[in-house]
Amino acid sequence: MKNLILVSLITILTACGGSSNDIIPSPTLPPTAEPTAEPTAEPTAEPTAEPTAEPTAEPTAEPTVEPTVEPTVEPTVEPTVEPTVEPTVEPTVEPTAEPTSILSNGNLNEGDGDEFTSWGKWNGGPNLTAVTDSCSGRALQAASSGGNAWELQFVSDEVTMVADTQYTASMWIKADAADGIVRFSLNGASPQYGVDETVATGDWQQITSSFTANDTNTRLLLDLGASSVTYTIDNIALVEGGTALAGVCPENNPELLLNSDLETGDGGEFTNWGKWNGDTVLTVTTTEVHSGSRALQAASPGGNAWEVQFVSDAATTEVGKAYTASMWIKGAVADGVVRFSTNTDGATDAQYGPDTTIGTDWQNITWGFTADSTSTRLVLDLGASNVTYYIDEISLKE
Repeated sequence: MKNLILVSLITILTACGGSSNDIIPSPTLPPTAEPTAEPTAEPTAEPTAEPTAEPTAEPTAEPTVEPTVEPTVEPTVEPTVEPTVEPTVEPTVEPTAEPTSILSNGNLNEGDGDEFTSWGKWNGGPNLTAVTDSCSGRALQAASSGGNAWELQFVSDEVTMVADTQYTASMWIKADAADGIVRFSLNGASPQYGVDETVATGDWQQITSSFTANDTNTRLLLDLGASSVTYTIDNIALVEGGTALAGVCPENNPELLLNSDLETGDGGEFTNWGKWNGDTVLTVTTTEVHSGSRALQAASPGGNAWEVQFVSDAATTEVGKAYTASMWIKGAVADGVVRFSTNTDGATDAQYGPDTTIGTDWQNITWGFTADSTSTRLVLDLGASNVTYYIDEISLKE
């Protein structure tokens, strides 16, 4: 404070033209005790309140609106419609029709005794006979003594052909000796001759020959006389074209019965056959025959089937194997009933075939059975009806 007063005085003197030396010294005063200054209480400064900063409001961000992307519309692709492929229709291949033989009775089943319907014997007739060792029931046996081919001839009835058209002849044949020579020929406007064919012994074989017709009406000839051989012939055919009639001779297995054609025997007896019941009514006929010169006549009085029985010798059979029995038969009157059966010497029970009704024309009846023994007799049971039967060409084969 003193300093403040002093300063103030100096300031005044200066203003009046004086100086500081002109100041009258003041008496020395005892120092005034500086009152202990209450410390000026610094007013508690209210802290300057930081203004509550309104938070800068982040502007609500308008969400960036992703523009609605219109989906790229894939154009509706019309599916490529595969055209319905009509399946390639394989043309129905009509099977090539089997040619038809223009010959009548080519299987030789029709005819009486040693005669064959629709066929003739131009040379060597007595040596041309019917047998049952065949492909189809009945066959031709030609016993040649050797010489010229035309000396033993079996000839068809006349057939209609187309001139200048190819035809093929065929037959099934076997021989009792090797190296027999046969041929076909045609008897038309002028004779035509096929090539010589060699026939083996043993099994059936088919031989063929082709011709170009030189007439509209022609006969087929089998020229069988060249070799000293006995032939068996069946299933003769003549067809248009260059291919023979297809087929096989299924009877390449042997006949199991001895004297199956009944041609062997003395008086009223038949070699290799027995009369077990009704022996007095079982006799030989030489007029009512299917082939050859002898057949069986059975005059049944009627009763039980077994009361008239005609029985073969035992044949060798194989257990479990199938066999077929057959015979040609006709009745003096219709509606007689017959059957087949077997006999095995009591080793096994007999087997019986079905009853079969017989008419007045020749008919071939058959029965299949499975052997149950190694030795089998074939039995003809003929006693059921009051009928006289004529029987020929009895057979038993695998």
